[in-house]
Amino acid sequence: FEQVATNALYTEGLDLCYAARRVRTSAMEQAIGQILSCPYQGKNRRSYLEHKALELVSLHLAAMVPPPITDADRQCVYQAAAILREQIANPPTIEALARQVGTNRLYLKQSFQQVYGTTPFSYSRDCRLSQAWRLLMTSDFTIGQVAAAVGYTNCSHFAAAFRQRMGMNPKVCQMQAWRCAS
Repeated sequence: FEQVATNALYTEGLDLCYAARRVRTSAMEQAIGQILSCPYQGKNRRSYLEHKALELVSLHLAAMVPPPITDADRQCVYQAAAILREQIANPPTIEALARQVGTNRLYLKQSFQQVYGTTPFSYSRDCRLSQAWRLLMTSDFTIGQVAAAVGYTNCSHFAAAFRQRMGMNPKVCQMQAWRCAS
């Protein structure tokens, strides 16, 4: 029972993490670029930066408005995310995933981006690496066993992806867990 409850909390935590993400639009990127390359000095600079900051806040608030997606489409995306979490070691291709949830590849990618703020591939990779982190922290598995458990056949590819996502080597993460346990 504890394992089921832990997995449910883990899954809900992943969903909350992605629900809190906001996409940076090209207009936001442009405003940020204009702020960083402000050509003015003195009072004009201050006025320009204040205007651009307000523009950036406005763009951010506009991006927070829920995207126009139907409840049925949202459920389709949630089902796709659940499939990716369930098949963490061997996730389906985007085409196979779209067929499983009854939509096409392009629409699934767009809807997934609207709901989770990322692509199905990135979501799957993040789930795999979060699961790897959890295994490193809570199990006695070797790095190779953890890599295999989350679907990596090459330990160096796993270590590189883990380092990029978590900011540390898997061995360092595992050693921290061992220190905390002792």
